[in-house]
Amino acid sequence: MCAYGNTYKDNHGLFEAEGSAALGIFYTEFVAAPAWRQRSFAVLEREIQAQIHPDGYHIEGVFGYHTSVLRLLTEPPLVAQDNGIEVRHFSTRWVLQLLS
Repeated sequence: MCAYGNTYKDNHGLFEAEGSAALGIFYTEFVAAPAWRQRSFAVLEREIQAQIHPDGYHIEGVFGYHTSVLRLLTEPPLVAQDNGIEVRHFSTRWVLQLLS
C-alpha cells in the first residue's frame, strides 16, 4: 500500500483510509492485510482528531461532507466486526459529537 491517508488533509484522506481498510477486511488472504487494517484505522483515528471540531462538525463546514465523514468513520469498524475482525485501539467516542 502506498502512503494513503497522508496525501490529503480533508475528507479525501478519509476516503483513502476507508478504501484501504476495506481491502484489509475483505482480502484477508494477503499477508499485508493486517497491516493495511492497522494503518487505515490509525489514519482514521488521527484524522478524527484533526478534522472534527469540538462541537462535532467537520472542518469543511458542509453538511454533505459532514454526513459523508460520519459514514467514512463508522462503516470500517462495523464491517470489520461483521467479518469477525476485531478492531483495537479505534475510538468511537466521537460518534456522539458528530451526531449532536
